[in-house]
Amino acid sequence: MAEESDQNPFSSRSISDQEIIPEEKAVSKKKKKVKSKKIQGKKPKKTSSSKVVKALKPKPEIIGPINQELSAEAVSLEKVQMPEDTSGTVDLAEAEANDVPKDVGTENTAKDGEVSAETSKNSSPALAAAVKPAVAPLPSPEPIDEWMIRRVEAALTLYSNEDTQKILDYLLKLELLSAEQIDHIKHASSQEGVDLIDTIIQNNFMKEKEAGTAIAAFFNCTYISFKGVGIPSDVISIIPKQVSESSGVIVFDVDSDVIKVAMLNPRNIHFIHLLEKKTGKLAQIHFTTPSQIEEALKSYPSEFEDRLDSLMARANANLSHLDTLTNVSEVFDSLVLMAFQRGASDVHIEPFDKEIRIRFRIDGVLNIVSTLPSKFIETIINHIKVLAHLRIDTHNASQDGRFHVTYGKTTINFRVSIMPTHYGEKAVLRLLTSETQEWSLNELGYLLHDQEVIERSISKTNGMILVSGPTGSGKTTTLYAILKQLNNDEVNISTIEDPIEYGLPGIMQTQINTRTNITYAEGLKSLMRQDPDILMIGEIRDFETGKIAVNAALTGHIVLSTVHTNNASLAPLRLLQMGVDPYLITTTVDLIVAQRLVRKICQNCKSSFVMMRSELDELIGQFALDEDQKALFDKFFASDKDGIRLFKGSGCDQCGDSGFHGRSVIAETLRMKDNIRQLIMNNKTEAEIQAAAQENGMTIMLEDGLAKVKDGLTTLEEVFRVINQ
Repeated sequence: MAEESDQNPFSSRSISDQEIIPEEKAVSKKKKKVKSKKIQGKKPKKTSSSKVVKALKPKPEIIGPINQELSAEAVSLEKVQMPEDTSGTVDLAEAEANDVPKDVGTENTAKDGEVSAETSKNSSPALAAAVKPAVAPLPSPEPIDEWMIRRVEAALTLYSNEDTQKILDYLLKLELLSAEQIDHIKHASSQEGVDLIDTIIQNNFMKEKEAGTAIAAFFNCTYISFKGVGIPSDVISIIPKQVSESSGVIVFDVDSDVIKVAMLNPRNIHFIHLLEKKTGKLAQIHFTTPSQIEEALKSYPSEFEDRLDSLMARANANLSHLDTLTNVSEVFDSLVLMAFQRGASDVHIEPFDKEIRIRFRIDGVLNIVSTLPSKFIETIINHIKVLAHLRIDTHNASQDGRFHVTYGKTTINFRVSIMPTHYGEKAVLRLLTSETQEWSLNELGYLLHDQEVIERSISKTNGMILVSGPTGSGKTTTLYAILKQLNNDEVNISTIEDPIEYGLPGIMQTQINTRTNITYAEGLKSLMRQDPDILMIGEIRDFETGKIAVNAALTGHIVLSTVHTNNASLAPLRLLQMGVDPYLITTTVDLIVAQRLVRKICQNCKSSFVMMRSELDELIGQFALDEDQKALFDKFFASDKDGIRLFKGSGCDQCGDSGFHGRSVIAETLRMKDNIRQLIMNNKTEAEIQAAAQENGMTIMLEDGLAKVKDGLTTLEEVFRVINQ
């Protein structure tokens, strides 16, 4: 393989530790004091934890202990007349330069680790206790990004020791943390580069949302999460990306009078003051966590898209441009990084007579992103083969391989499949990231009723749970979410998969390898000798695997697996077709979950409209719904005889003009009750099993989908499309 260039975007580069801008420097007594509006946040939202909800009810003696200090400092901040043009990117350098007291950085500048006496004298006690050493102004102007990064002081921890202690005392008083947990947090947070919130979350002392909501209440503001939320590029770009990343500040909404800001440190009054001064708007402060800052940073315009467009234009203009390996590498690197930035699961590189078509699969749907002259297909495919350690002299046989690249903190693994076609070899790359997937059943989109059914089933000490659906319906993701919920130091969890989609900390995962005789059946036999408590089998596809799986569930193990069926009622019949004894099925299978994935409407460009009845009838005919499905549809929308109000995405930069962003589960959960067992023993039909399951309270997938349509989460077309897969 050719040596990597210094400019190779795949070369490892670490993201610096979180940095924050120091708080307001001392305000000179000579300055005129003008009262500013007090920043008030909304009440914190209730979390899923009843304990947190109860604890965060208004209690004057403990809610918002920091608010009095912030209010006192807000009064001392000077309001400055704004120029008429306040649009575009905030020139924080200019604002800062206009606001630096004349005596700062000269004879009154303090040494490192100290606060000058004059500064302390001119500050309020609350601000003086938290202020960082003053930084001398730069001798000459510099570009805003470079200037601001130099202006930002690196912080080993997010909060001062005093703030950390106050937050921990607050959480202890709310009984959200124990004294022992706080001692552990103090010790861990004292280490270089370790953040308070990360310590709480990584040790499973609190969930991220719970910790964020509680700490936001401490600062008397609201917690905000950016997971699955796109921020308009013109809004988030008000602050340059480099500044947002280093200071932990995100602008996520703007209106005529207010600019909404999410901050890691709501006490950073200095930054708030600069932002309000330059924009002429009142800052509404929200609290967020480091992981949510990283999520929000994805909304910045991608440098890779512009770079790829430029490379593609050069390639099409100059047909010799891709003749060298360096240029091919440049195009390929930009291509796969753009796929990662857009959240693509697969990249298709397809040769045709006159062009190479490049498509990304995003949210389950393929989209064309670019084309190249067809003469370069061999050069590109050979480059991929070199990366994946495949034979470059073989062109008439399929080949499979793997390679990985590092982008920031994330390792992107690529599973490569190359297949000969009429116009050359086609390559499909599956993207698998090393980022820890924190999906819960709720975040996946399961209804509360279905969540309770699943959690009741996994709380048992033995039995089998099956997840069914077609390829690409999220079955493995659901199993991973269940495994994470079951995972602790007291159980031995082992899996056998093909392939291993993501690494799960604390869980032993085994990859199928037919060349070494590690098949599902043989691997499962070996795992049974590994003293497992919980087993996950990637798929039950034959009699031998099914027999071993039901016997494992029968002998005191929890077994999780998948089967390929269209709905939950067909899953037991599929096992019967494999030859598994009906008695073993009814004795061991405790729960069957069937699911699909629907695309969610982009929240950034979402709007409502009325679909007339004639249009509805045409849509129903287009998707060929059966009578039962039509009856269920009429049940949901019977009161809307003239038309129904629905939602759609009009398309924007955040969703690639598709109108959709992210996906949600629609599912049905079939519990193995006595009437279901009897039907299976008597070899009854799918329709009879489904009717009995619905009598037992099962919500079928279409019903779940229509409920999500009414709630504005997805569209009718999307639900009908996946139901009829």
